[in-house]
Amino acid sequence: QFMNCNVCLTCEIRGDGICQDEDDGLNDILDKLREADGVLIASPTYSNACPSVLQTFLERASLVYEKGDLGLNGKVGGAIAVCGHDGGSLVYNQLVDFLLRNGMSVCGSNPLPIVRALNSPQYEDDKQGMKGVHALVRNMTSLILKLNGY
Repeated sequence: QFMNCNVCLTCEIRGDGICQDEDDGLNDILDKLREADGVLIASPTYSNACPSVLQTFLERASLVYEKGDLGLNGKVGGAIAVCGHDGGSLVYNQLVDFLLRNGMSVCGSNPLPIVRALNSPQYEDDKQGMKGVHALVRNMTSLILKLNGY
């Protein structure tokens, strides 16, 4: 469980990309993301939005990266949303906005990687959504390889 940001702006003052609230593991996750060539964020849809724990993570991560070390700038990013009925496009856009605001090169796909599933095995039944997920992964992999000289 991530704590809410208290907007102390210590991350901006120090400029080191570290949140002063070090008890909830956020900084460990941010470090792992800094090391990655690409970041793929997936989220279920709860009431037309990301779950609150992911929203809290996105808010704190954005502040630390934007005000601190710009740790995601230039990395490859992608987003996947899963929904039972509707709201998937809202969640997808929310995730893409996080990636763009952090200076990432965001990959897309056609169709969009928005999967409709009420339960875990049902995602396999959404052929269009899964086609979008597979296309997104291919596009991200291709861009990461190109950026790394392969």
